[in-house]
Amino acid sequence: MILRIFVALVFFITTNIKAKENLLTGEEISKKYKVLQSLSIPANYDNDMVLTMYAHIYKIDAAQCVIVSRLDNESNFGGYESIVYFKKGKMLRSSQQEFASIFLDDDAKIKSDQIKYGDYLSGKEVQISLKEDFIKYRENFNKKTAAVC
Repeated sequence: MILRIFVALVFFITTNIKAKENLLTGEEISKKYKVLQSLSIPANYDNDMVLTMYAHIYKIDAAQCVIVSRLDNESNFGGYESIVYFKKGKMLRSSQQEFASIFLDDDAKIKSDQIKYGDYLSGKEVQISLKEDFIKYRENFNKKTAAVC
């Protein structure tokens, strides 16, 4: 019995580690795939401030697409990156990760295109928010994106 529990625990841990290894960042996706469409939607930030969330849609294989979106916080020193995989207009899986901006000067005025990734955000609230964002994006798909994805 103890051996079975131990084997199940090891399997669970290695499965979770492999799942995290397979998650691509927005930077990795942008280097690997060509942008199909770019768009933006309004996003409510933590303090009810409305900011703009910028997104790029990529076709990653014959049947699947991905949305990579970033929301800079009001200070412009970081924010959140969301990754939403979908197929035929249906959301398959999603993740959200914190990021910090990298600045090229000491005065923090010249921002790099690269970012430093932080923790993944999880929980029911995050998934509900990502689903709501996906619906907004889907409403703004152009004809080509709607046909391909």
